[in-house]
Amino acid sequence: MRLDQMWLNSIRAIGVAIASVALSTTAPAADGTTGEKYKPVFEVRLAANSGAIVAAYLRAYRSPTSEVAIKRWENFLGKYAEDDSIEDITDLTLLRQAHLELMRLYYQKGRVKEADRLLKKANDYLVYSVPEPAKAESWCKANNFCE
Repeated sequence: MRLDQMWLNSIRAIGVAIASVALSTTAPAADGTTGEKYKPVFEVRLAANSGAIVAAYLRAYRSPTSEVAIKRWENFLGKYAEDDSIEDITDLTLLRQAHLELMRLYYQKGRVKEADRLLKKANDYLVYSVPEPAKAESWCKANNFCE
């Protein structure tokens, strides 16, 4: 299976998982906030001193509530979701995770149009948008992530 096919299959699986999580939201308070502690879907173990993109990702990741997280993920993607900001596979992974996390939060908050817009763009990040695509592909094959 090619890497782009694997990515599409993983997006589909994540979409199903996100939809199931979106259906189990808590009831909002009178002011429209839920006040619940925010818990991202993706687990990360990154050092905050790994660079600006990682520090910004961790800031959004560690948001106290989902309302704060939405603002931080929007800011993160607004700043880093450009082709020239992707330096390596870690940056690409963080951008994809942020994109999917923001989409999940939009669905949970009933912001369906915004979430659907993100869903349509979920595969816009280039698979080989790292500086050395041949090196990325050989690493992928050596670790049995692609054929």
